[in-house]
Amino acid sequence: MRRITQYVLVFCLAVLRYGFALDATISGTVAWASLKGGVARGDYFYGVFPYGIGCFQRLDSINVKLIGWAYGPGTGQKVAVSGNYAFLACSTGELEVFDISNPAHIQLNAVYTADDRLQGVAVSGEYIYIAKKTRGFGTVRFIPPNTIEPVSNTIVSGGVFDLAISGNTLAIFRGLEGLTLYDVSSPASPVRLGSYRGGGVVREGRFSEDGAYIYLAADASGLIVIDARVRTNPTPVGQFVQPDLSVYDIDLQGNYAFLGCGSIGLFSVDISNPSSPALADRYFVSATAISDFASANGYGYLVTGEGLILLDISNPARIIFRARENLLGGHKQAYIYGTKLVVCSGYSGLFNIDITDIRSPLILDIFRLSLSFESAVMKDDYIFAAGGTAGLIQINACVPDSLFLVRSFEVSGTNNDVDIDNNWLFCSVDGQGVFRLNVANPATPSASGIFPTPHPQSIKAKNGLLYIADSDSGLKIVSENELRPVGGYPVRLSPTSIDVSYNRVFIADRNRKIFVFDTSNPALPLVVDTIATASIPLSIAVVEPYLLVALGELGVVAYSLSLPDSNFTLINTQGTTTGLATLGRILVITENEGVLICRLAGTHIEEIQSLPYFSLETYPNPFNRAATIKIKTPVDLKNAELSVHNILGRKVKTFQLGLLKQGETSIKLDMCELSSGIYFLRLKNGLYSYHTKITLIK
Repeated sequence: MRRITQYVLVFCLAVLRYGFALDATISGTVAWASLKGGVARGDYFYGVFPYGIGCFQRLDSINVKLIGWAYGPGTGQKVAVSGNYAFLACSTGELEVFDISNPAHIQLNAVYTADDRLQGVAVSGEYIYIAKKTRGFGTVRFIPPNTIEPVSNTIVSGGVFDLAISGNTLAIFRGLEGLTLYDVSSPASPVRLGSYRGGGVVREGRFSEDGAYIYLAADASGLIVIDARVRTNPTPVGQFVQPDLSVYDIDLQGNYAFLGCGSIGLFSVDISNPSSPALADRYFVSATAISDFASANGYGYLVTGEGLILLDISNPARIIFRARENLLGGHKQAYIYGTKLVVCSGYSGLFNIDITDIRSPLILDIFRLSLSFESAVMKDDYIFAAGGTAGLIQINACVPDSLFLVRSFEVSGTNNDVDIDNNWLFCSVDGQGVFRLNVANPATPSASGIFPTPHPQSIKAKNGLLYIADSDSGLKIVSENELRPVGGYPVRLSPTSIDVSYNRVFIADRNRKIFVFDTSNPALPLVVDTIATASIPLSIAVVEPYLLVALGELGVVAYSLSLPDSNFTLINTQGTTTGLATLGRILVITENEGVLICRLAGTHIEEIQSLPYFSLETYPNPFNRAATIKIKTPVDLKNAELSVHNILGRKVKTFQLGLLKQGETSIKLDMCELSSGIYFLRLKNGLYSYHTKITLIK
């Protein structure tokens, strides 16, 4: 498992004084985008994803569905299946073994780390052969359920792209070096037999069912047929090549070879006469390239940049399209509701996922409409999703694996965000405001008012207050029950996300910064900090005393709320991180290639105590030119700062106090240069701040 140990987390209403170590461990994944390839067995297709493997089931002749997957720590490259196990070779050097006895609940059983990056894998009995990028091939022995033992390493020049095995003969495919055969009757001592080096870059190959011939995917040289009956002298006997044709992938079914030719398409070639292969049919793909093809039981599984295509190849001379499982990615936001995880994936749909066991999340259903899902919440058995220009979408999830549309609430604008607090549901509509619905009975929600605001983008409803990030008018704080304004702070925003914790509001802005507002007095929020980020912050989540930020390709970065200019990378994802969601100790990270489900587990607490009581007293108040400030603190405060803010929340004067010792401290402040009026004193110490109102009269 991938483990990232950092300092994070403080529990509600507690101050962490010395430190809290956290293990952020990726427990499970839902990685349905960026499918790389796979292998077909029976009615199942085992696909390679960036973080592990997934299983697709062919339900009938026109339906294929992703039913299960499991996380692996490496970056998957090629997979082989034997019996109840799948063996995944990773470009990061791991060989991962998965138990697939229950395809809907795949389990990672073992991981073996090789001395090089892996590019391919082949299995024969208890022995697994792995193709190394620069160091030949290796042999390991798998002893179920979870033991992998190294057996031998065979060095060859130029590295190995892939391998195939038939009986005691191992074929390795070596790019420009062609094909080499080895006798592996003694796996500990492979013996070199013969080789072929002709034209093209040999990336893959397949043995015929009887092992007599080897069919090579030879790039610009097309399909090359090798007579391998004499193992010491493999000889080319046939070739299929066409102008501008490059063959990158190959699979065999009966007397036909299926050639994956990138953006040109899939070719079916009759190989009943090995010396004279002939074109049988061609299947065109649109706008995207083929990355892999596998077949079983008369069906072909074509992997493209957009997902998985199911083809009927029962008659190879007439390939028929049957179904498509779109895996476009673009995952945006997630919402955790008990043991359910709802993921909005733009135009890819809305995913309902069971995370009862976060190590093996289960996709229950995918709900698709011709619209982009932006965000969603759930109450009881109903999902409410922001559907962009289509408005608010209500989805029935009473039967979790059979989602269906209940109704759409059409709006004159774009529904960007949605949030829920108790029985109130709020949805922001650009150009209109924030609509409120009563969802005391979520089956029959009823419209219950609107708070008008020009361009609401992100919203957060919490503890009776609605926080709105409006791109035109800044932060607005609204009473949930009365839909009346409580307070606000005018500032131009390009908001992407908003979160609330204690007496602070955080707004992520596309201009590579995060605004931090102090809302101790909701009627007068103040900008107390601006956090600069290295990239556009796409989503934020507060896990006290840290702010977690999704920074696209930079992964998830944690910013300290108590130590200035302190941050670290919590998790480096392999894709573009787009969203964050938390519930207790579960952290969900959405990215363009799928979803990571992490467990936040503290390992050491030196001291946690209740939130201490602080006080600020000013006398006289009102005052004329100077005032005495009495500060009471039960703990030492380092780098304390006392600032003066006007009625608009703007800072007009700052006093650096340095170290304030535990107890009572009196400070005399001269503010003669300020004009008469009402001001607010703010004492700041890292994470927390305290306010009092003062009146200056001249």
